[in-house]
Amino acid sequence: MAETLIQNRRLIEADRTAVIPAEGELLYATDTKRLYIGDGTTAGGIPVGGTFFITEDMTLNVPSDYADINEALGYLASFRIKNTATVTIQVADGVYTYTETILVKHPDAQFIRIIGNESDPDSCEIKNPLQTYIIHVERCNLGYLGGFKLNGAADPVNYPEGVGVERRGLLVYFNASVMIGSMSAVNCHYGIHVYMNSVIRGVNITLSSNSHSGLIVQFNSSASFDGSCSCRDNAFAGVYVHSNSAFQSSGTGTEITSNDEYGIYILFNSIISVTNITVTGNTKKDIYALNASYARVTSSTYGTLSPALNAIGNSNSIITG
Repeated sequence: MAETLIQNRRLIEADRTAVIPAEGELLYATDTKRLYIGDGTTAGGIPVGGTFFITEDMTLNVPSDYADINEALGYLASFRIKNTATVTIQVADGVYTYTETILVKHPDAQFIRIIGNESDPDSCEIKNPLQTYIIHVERCNLGYLGGFKLNGAADPVNYPEGVGVERRGLLVYFNASVMIGSMSAVNCHYGIHVYMNSVIRGVNITLSSNSHSGLIVQFNSSASFDGSCSCRDNAFAGVYVHSNSAFQSSGTGTEITSNDEYGIYILFNSIISVTNITVTGNTKKDIYALNASYARVTSSTYGTLSPALNAIGNSNSIITG
């Protein structure tokens, strides 16, 4: 009986990731001794058997190596990442229109950095005129996200089905966390939404012209701002802290100004502590606390408060300075 020899493509690992093997095609990395199978779309193929680890620093370039951030994350889904490695998804300058949410939920996301242009975030703009979330970090701890302008504006001409969607620029959800730097979120419903036992730390963040609030921190979650941050011209509040949640800002230069109703709005057993910030020019109140909430405001510039400074009011709430 004749034998049939099955051929597979053989490449070194550095060349493998540049190839998209056909569906069912085998690809063997000669230097790492690993076998992959093609599905016709995944660069480098899908690992066959076992768990493979990234052990050294690597950079995935978008769009030169991967068409978009989701494609790069899809590649990483086939691997675990050792704590000896950092994976950077580096996005080139440009305006990118997504129609699917950028979903981050890798089990080793703490070793992943997603970076645009940190010197000029406006030069790396991400739009999504269809989905509720532009970027969604869920049940993981993302190492770093920064250098982007997230623009939630609707596009009634090209994507009429997205009109009326209450879009979030960034959702950090369900025991998730992320370090954010040099980023803006505009024309969304919520610029950044921190939700359900989640945490963010932001440096040099701008949240403006959103149809509800720049930042909302909700349901046992917390947010911290450092550096020069700005929450302005939002339709309800610059910062909205809700239901056993916390907000802290200690960076000189942070401004929460010119929001249509409130600068900082705190309710339901929530707490804020701010130092060296400016909270002025907000239409109804600069800081408003109610339902057993507490605000500590030190070395800051502010105007109208409710309740008045050092007085208990609004259902057992207090603002101290």
